[in-house]
Amino acid sequence: MNIDKFLKLQIHQLVQDFLHRMNQNDSQDLLKYNQVTAAMLEELYEELNDSFENNHQLSIIPFDELPEIMPKNIPLFNIEVMDDGDFINECNIYNFGKITGLILQAYIIKRNSVLILVDPLFRW
Repeated sequence: MNIDKFLKLQIHQLVQDFLHRMNQNDSQDLLKYNQVTAAMLEELYEELNDSFENNHQLSIIPFDELPEIMPKNIPLFNIEVMDDGDFINECNIYNFGKITGLILQAYIIKRNSVLILVDPLFRW
């Protein structure tokens, strides 16, 4: 399956929305829109607090700055199509506008024609 620009933009927006909820500590919407459990949320914040000493303002590369070809070993914003037609996204996290080594990995599933970001995980 080819990932067109519109689909890439939709997934980019889902990731931005997720990070905005994380920045706002909006656990209610994270639980509702991203199907994050309380235990998952605790792990996500624990990783962020360990990584950034309780001080973070997360973002990703702006959509208009995405290169046509991604650099090797740097997942600025990578989308892979899974066998079931859903997607997995990996992207480098920016903190206060500066790129970090932290990577967000999340699944993007399609339910009733709606894309949903689920199972987010921060890793180095």
